[in-house]
Amino acid sequence: MTALLDFEWARFGEPADDWFFLARFSGPHMETVLDIIAQATTSSPETLRAECEVREATYLASDLCIALEHPDSHAQMAAHRLHVLEELIIGRYWWRHT
Repeated sequence: MTALLDFEWARFGEPADDWFFLARFSGPHMETVLDIIAQATTSSPETLRAECEVREATYLASDLCIALEHPDSHAQMAAHRLHVLEELIIGRYWWRHT
């Protein structure tokens, strides 16, 4: 039996939301985690990477909107999110090892 317990943001939704967080924050094990998720869900690795990429871009855009609406209190967050967005787009974060 295989199970994933999710205790944050418990809600009905798209499973890829959870797969994104699991893979993105698995550190140096991301490639292994992506392979395991793809195998367990019978998803193609390319589809899984694309879904994760879209979700990350969405979360970054949301955080940047908040930071731009409140620049005095969120300047550091904006700088960090812009750096991650650059890594996502220019560095092709989800596609580096393909």
